[in-house]
Amino acid sequence: MKLFLILLIASFFLISSCTIQRKIYTTTQVNNPSLQKQGDYNFTSTYSSPKGFDVNSGYAISKHIGVIAGLNFYKNKDREENYYFLSQNHDSSILEYKHNGFHAGAGYFFPISKDRNSLFISFFAGIIKNKFEMWESFYEVFPTPSVSPKLNFYKSDIDRWFLQSSLNFYQERFQGSVSTRFNYTGYNNVTTDYTSNEQYAYNLPPFAYPKWSSFLDFSLDAKYFFNKNQSLGLQFFLVSTTRLNRKDFNFYYYPFRVGVGFVLKAPYHYKKDDK
Repeated sequence: MKLFLILLIASFFLISSCTIQRKIYTTTQVNNPSLQKQGDYNFTSTYSSPKGFDVNSGYAISKHIGVIAGLNFYKNKDREENYYFLSQNHDSSILEYKHNGFHAGAGYFFPISKDRNSLFISFFAGIIKNKFEMWESFYEVFPTPSVSPKLNFYKSDIDRWFLQSSLNFYQERFQGSVSTRFNYTGYNNVTTDYTSNEQYAYNLPPFAYPKWSSFLDFSLDAKYFFNKNQSLGLQFFLVSTTRLNRKDFNFYYYPFRVGVGFVLKAPYHYKKDDK
């Protein structure tokens, strides 16, 4: 009997957790340019999932100072369903998301290894500005099937002040990096036709929760070049994100972004005394 009750309770939480998740936040690609000396530049163009496109660039204006800038264009569609305990009925929702924006920043980089300057550390800070839109087509099945969907929208400016640090590993045809990025994120100029009760039920800021929240990104980045002077190559990256202060800010978000693309950079030649 006790085992039956445990299984019943576990099944209840498992089924009840299948709710519609309106993922109003997604991480962007971490712009970590491969800068080793003054005059270095880095330009990348990548395609990623959730469906998106990033253009990133970086330039070393001095021996240790660099600037970064980029654009992002994300547009994807998601289908979510809401199941009811002990019922075959379920609601469904088609959600369309759109993120368009840019970022800019500056930072400091320096070598920590004398072995062909293969190890570098970099620190960058800046801002990411995005225009966000969510369009929802909600089909209600329980308690009464809907003939046509209920249509709603949520629009907002998303500002992210970021501070990132990276450990970079440089070789003749390969470059890899591990990065962390702290994002202080705010939802501003919100316009929506969701009711106040719906905004609260769906965890939409700023009505239900404070407009500012914090996220932490972890990024792995790899670049493989077609030639030894490192002028053109392929880039692969993975970014995972987690929200801080979970008790206060619990709207849904996409936890990962993975992508591939091309990298173009200043041809680099090692000095003879570095060999």
